Amino acid sequence: MNESSMNFYGSALHRELLAQYENTVFPHCGLSRPTGEKPLENGCLLLYASYSFHRLNARGYTEEVAGTVYGLYREETLLYSWKETDGHRHDAHIIRHTNGHDYLLFHEDIFGYSVLELDTLRSLHYLPEESYRFRDAHIPADHYPARADDQQETFIWVTPHYKPENNRLCVEGCFWGSPYTVILLDFSAPLSIVPACQWIDLSKRLPRYESLNFKSWQGNKLICEEDETKKPIIFDTSKLPL
Repeated sequence: MNESSMNFYGSALHRELLAQYENTVFPHCGLSRPTGEKPLENGCLLLYASYSFHRLNARGYTEEVAGTVYGLYREETLLYSWKETDGHRHDAHIIRHTNGHDYLLFHEDIFGYSVLELDTLRSLHYLPEESYRFRDAHIPADHYPARADDQQETFIWVTPHYKPENNRLCVEGCFWGSPYTVILLDFSAPLSIVPACQWIDLSKRLPRYESLNFKSWQGNKLICEEDETKKPIIFDTSKLPL
């Protein structure tokens, strides 16, 4: 596996980061005191509780440290819970797949993605390692030498749109501090990692980089809209190698 496909999730450094949150943030997040909720498909309800504080990071800058605990409920029964170490209250989305299973797409940090198979509770978690070399001030500098080729940010998922006829998933989102755009990936095996190096940034397929929004699927054609001009842009996904 090449370096740009490595998974930070479950690594020693990831466990070290989680331990810091367990001692500082998560004791203040309780689903008995939710700070928000979101109804989902299939009679599911997402509850969440968030907490944040400020501190000096390893580089001497003041930063916000925030986290959220989530609970997925159906008929008041807790089906699954997870902890997110970014503090952004990301949406979760339920997708009905052509393989007959329903999947919850969610996040445990700002980068990467997680998938939960709802009937079996099998899960997948992917955090692109290169993104943590890019942004994580919690990790001591001697673990990740400051080399320019180590600092590779990855796409931040926001809203997924699944096309069952071709098992393609397009996702709206952005790169940190950059215009909104749309990526495309193969979602035929939801519990298998699709690494960030295989996500197609559709804005890069244009003559110049444009800010894109998803509009609709029409067969194999993905209809997007250029943000500033509202001009429709059509991608024939059957001609895009995944």
